[in-house]
Amino acid sequence: EQYNYTQDPYIQTLQEHAPDEWAGLPDLKQKQQAYYQALEAPNRTLIGQTQMSRLRSDFASSAEANVTWQVLGNTVVMAPLNTPDVGAAVEEQGLVAETLLDGILGVATSDLLEVVPASFGQSARVLVGTGRYHDPVIVDGWSGYQYERNQILEILQSTATNPVVLSGDIHNAFVWLLTPDNATQPVAVEFTTASVTAPGVDLLAEKLPGETPKLLAVAERGLHISNQPTMHYSNIRERGAVYHTV
Repeated sequence: EQYNYTQDPYIQTLQEHAPDEWAGLPDLKQKQQAYYQALEAPNRTLIGQTQMSRLRSDFASSAEANVTWQVLGNTVVMAPLNTPDVGAAVEEQGLVAETLLDGILGVATSDLLEVVPASFGQSARVLVGTGRYHDPVIVDGWSGYQYERNQILEILQSTATNPVVLSGDIHNAFVWLLTPDNATQPVAVEFTTASVTAPGVDLLAEKLPGETPKLLAVAERGLHISNQPTMHYSNIRERGAVYHTV
């Protein structure tokens, strides 16, 4: 079941209050913690235990047969993908933060919904808030099913020899280093392919006031700030496909 952002008290609070009010809200932190607990709940399942058992068996058999690579293909991003922290990126690059953030906050709902799912909320304040606090951005992917994601990463850690994850869905290209919550070292690498024609983060940049290349640079830097040290590479500027030479 896809998680509905619009019904979550934390997301509603970000949507209902201006950014300069967030720090003074007495229960915002508690609502954020409850939001994370909902995404971590064991009863939230994306593939179920039958497929999980089959995955464990298949990877173990592959490793025992001395197969060089174990490739897991799935449609959504497995890495924890957080909203870009554009505020920190703007300040880091010496630009005027208020100008860019005001531009994002002024994006019309109709334009916003061309870029993010309707379940994400109908206010650009949610984009700014979840970016500031480095919150998950796509919870119909593995970020919304964190308990099961950790189960899969544990399988890769304990049974696979050279695991690679392939994913897509978010229309931009990334490379991630996947690390279980209880570990310090990556257990797999993930390649996320871009879309051939459908727009991604670049579409939102085109709707903001200012130079699109500069805005894209800020958005990309914001993604790396929010997703350290998992995100290893990103390309939110170009369309196309990813080719792998093995």
